[in-house]
Amino acid sequence: MKPSATLVEKLNNPAIGGSRKALLAGTGNNVYGVLYNTSATSTDPSYVIRIAELYLIRAEARAQQNKLADALADLNTVRSRADVAAATTSTKEALLLAIEEENNVEFAFEAHRWFDLVRTGRTGAVLGLTNSQYWVFPFPYQDVLSDPDLEQNPGY
Repeated sequence: MKPSATLVEKLNNPAIGGSRKALLAGTGNNVYGVLYNTSATSTDPSYVIRIAELYLIRAEARAQQNKLADALADLNTVRSRADVAAATTSTKEALLLAIEEENNVEFAFEAHRWFDLVRTGRTGAVLGLTNSQYWVFPFPYQDVLSDPDLEQNPGY
């Protein structure tokens, strides 16, 4: 998997990526992700859910409930494990953005980003994709045909 230049910069920055720099290999224009690159030896781990994901889910839920100190503690648990300095944000909005960014870096190469941005309604702001009809996938045609109560997502 070829990471974007922005992601490479974040992972190589010790203040953001911490020990997660190990997710990258290569140099120059040949940088690639190494999270799932051992398929030839059949030793790829199959992650269903990681403890970092549980902490970040709870951090976001706590932030939404205005339990900012608890949310910050959960966020900093993940950051501490990655050898990144503790976050010190004090507003709900800033904390939610810090959690979003931590998700981006922590789950690089794990296909979380798109779903996080759609769920939080930030796809337009972050990726510039402002037509929300493109934020959802279509239902399979066979499913629409077989269920008269199912309406296809707009735009498909």
